[in-house]
Amino acid sequence: MRIANRGNWISIPKNLDKFWREIDIRLINEQHCLDQVYTKEIRHNDALFFLESDVFHIDYTLSGSHVDLCIDNLIKLLYLNQKLSKSLKENISDALKGILANALLSYHKFGGSGFVRIKSGNDEYNKNRYNPLMTKKSTLDVLDKLTKVGLIEYYSNKFLERRYKNKIKKHSLRYRFKWEIFTKFIEYEIGYKDLYRVSDFVMLKGPKIKSSIIETFKNYKDTDKTKKMRKDLEKYNDLLRRNHMNISGNLIDQEGKDFQFQNYGKRFYYRVFTKNNFSCGGRFYGHWVLDIPALARQFLNINGRPTRQIDYSACLLHIMYSTLNIVQHTGKDLYAMVDEDRSWVKAFCIIAPNTIKLRDACEQTVQELGLKWNKKNEKRIYKLANLISKAHSEIYNAYFFKGNENGQKFINHESNIANEIIMHFVNKEILILSVNDGFIIENRYKIELVEIMEDKWIKHWKARGLNSSKPLIRETKHLTAYNSPIEDIFDKYVPL
Repeated sequence: MRIANRGNWISIPKNLDKFWREIDIRLINEQHCLDQVYTKEIRHNDALFFLESDVFHIDYTLSGSHVDLCIDNLIKLLYLNQKLSKSLKENISDALKGILANALLSYHKFGGSGFVRIKSGNDEYNKNRYNPLMTKKSTLDVLDKLTKVGLIEYYSNKFLERRYKNKIKKHSLRYRFKWEIFTKFIEYEIGYKDLYRVSDFVMLKGPKIKSSIIETFKNYKDTDKTKKMRKDLEKYNDLLRRNHMNISGNLIDQEGKDFQFQNYGKRFYYRVFTKNNFSCGGRFYGHWVLDIPALARQFLNINGRPTRQIDYSACLLHIMYSTLNIVQHTGKDLYAMVDEDRSWVKAFCIIAPNTIKLRDACEQTVQELGLKWNKKNEKRIYKLANLISKAHSEIYNAYFFKGNENGQKFINHESNIANEIIMHFVNKEILILSVNDGFIIENRYKIELVEIMEDKWIKHWKARGLNSSKPLIRETKHLTAYNSPIEDIFDKYVPL
C-alpha cells in the first residue's frame, strides 16, 4: 500500500495496525511536519534554539535486521561509488544508527520540529564504556552527507549568529530532521522497539563532579559485583524495551485537557554510583516515570490495568537505625515522632546527613521547601533541628552533619534492596517500575510486592549481621483520568 503526499510516495508496512502504535500515522503527511516547524518558529522565534533543540544522545542506537538493511542502503546512497574500508564502514554505520536513534527521540519529543545539537569539544566522543560507538569525526561526516541528500538540514540560528557572529560553528552545530528522514522509519518498519541504550548501565562518578565527561564518569575495572549489577540491569531493561507500549497513563484536567504520560526514549534504567566507590549511591535513574510529577504516577496503567505505588516510609531514617542495630522504632512513622509539619521534618532528615554544618542543613531545607531564608523561617528550622535531635538522638549524633559520603552509603543500602525487589519480578516477567524507595506495579501484584519488600529488607540486614528497623510500607491509591484533582495540567507540568 502506498499513499500519495505532495508528489511523494510512502510505502505503508503490511502490519499497519501494530506498526502505527509506535510511529505516529501523521508521518505520512509531509505538511504535518512543516506545520509543526512553522508553528514552533512563530511561537518561540529566537528562543526556539533553546526550547526545541536537544543535545545529541551518544548513548542510543538502533538494532535489528531491518535496521541493518536501512543502514546498508543509506551508506550506498551517501557514499556512492566510494570504496570504504571495513573499519570506516563500521564507524559510518554506528554514526547512522546513532543519528536515526536521535531522530526517533526528536520526533516523539518535538512532533517533527525538533533539532539535534552537536556541542563543541570532543570529550563526549572519546570511546569508552559510556560511549562505545560514536566518534565526532564520523558523526559530523555523516551529518554532512545526510544534509547534501536532503534528509536533514543544517539550521542556522539568528540569535546565536548575531551573538557569536562567524563563530557559530565553533559554539554549536544544529541540525533539523526533515520529513524525508522520518519516512525511512516507515519504509523499513523501524520503531521505538528497536531503540537501545548502549552506554553502560552501571555508572561511576568520580570523587568530585567536574565538567569533563571522562572525569565525571570514571572508567573502572569490572568485578563480580559490577558484572552482576550489569546483568540484572540488562535483563530489566530488556523487559522494559519489549513492553514499553504497555506502560502508559493520562489525566484530564478540569478544563477537559487530556495529557498523556509517556516518553519513548527515556524507558531504560541505569544505576549511578558516586564518590568513586560502588558502596556509595547506586540509585536507579533514566526512566521517564521519574520525571513526571508524583501525582501523575497515580494515573499510570500497566498492560491496560490500574497500578499501585508502594513505598517504604521514612526509608533512609530506618536505614540509619538499622546500621546502628537499633530496632525499637520498627514499624513506626519516624517523621510523625517530631511535632512539626511533616514536609519540614522529611526535608531536614534527608538533607542533614549530606551536610557538614547545622546551618547548611537549615538553609538547604528552607530552600528545598521553596521558602525564603528570613528570621521567621530561620527560627522555625533551628527549632525543628532541636526537636529532631531529641526524637532521633542516636542517628542525629551518629550521622547528621558528617558530610555527604554517609548519605550516599545510606542510599546504597536503599538501592541494593530495591534491586533485589525488582529482580524478583523481572525474573517472573512482571513489569515493575522503580521510584527510589518505592515501586509501581499492577494492582493485582500489590500483595506480593508488599511481601517481597518486607522479605528483602529483613534479608539485607540479616546478611550483614544486623537486626533491622523495619519501615512502614505505604500504598498510594490509583486515580483515573476523570477524577483528576488538577485544575490545569499545563500550568502544573512541563512535558518531557
